[in-house]
Amino acid sequence: MVLALLVLGPERLPAAARNLGKAYAEFRRFTGMAQAQVQDVVDEVMRPVKETSKQVQEGIFAPADPSVDGLTSEEAHDAAISGDPVVAPDAEAGTTEPASGSYGSPGVGFDPSLN
Repeated sequence: MVLALLVLGPERLPAAARNLGKAYAEFRRFTGMAQAQVQDVVDEVMRPVKETSKQVQEGIFAPADPSVDGLTSEEAHDAAISGDPVVAPDAEAGTTEPASGSYGSPGVGFDPSLN
């Protein structure tokens, strides 16, 4: 700042500071617009990938056994990851019981020769 005062003098320093501030603001505005355009392109490219990923995950975590239909996909996913038996809510009794064929165990209809 002292160097600028010595080089430009007290008369021209305020105008130079104003011009520098304007140039910096214009630079920020330009970079913001460029960043927004790049983000739009990335979002446009990623949209189909995200939709496909979501469909695949919904297909993977959809319950194959009707007895686990009462579970959310998140609960079924958590049970599959942890290896714990899946527990489906019993709507009539208001209790929960282990579901047959849960993700945590082979269940009914499991045929080891198919593995």
